[in-house]
Amino acid sequence: GIRDSVASRGLGDVYKRQLGVLWLIVTVQFLFVLFTNSPNENILRAASGFRNYMVQILDFITYRSEDKPFPFSDFPS
Repeated sequence: GIRDSVASRGLGDVYKRQLGVLWLIVTVQFLFVLFTNSPNENILRAASGFRNYMVQILDFITYRSEDKPFPFSDFPS
């Protein structure tokens, strides 16, 4: 209904903001590899969790899933 539509639109805005966070992770990891010739394991783990979170949001706002994303459910593992 209307409530779900509003929630979806709001989560769409959250998704757009998260793209900025994604680029920050990508940039930091790129610089780490540039200077050390290997990726940072902590950034890899954080990026994996962040990716799962973005998929969770995208699945909900595109009606692929009825499972509400974090913070309305557990953070994806």
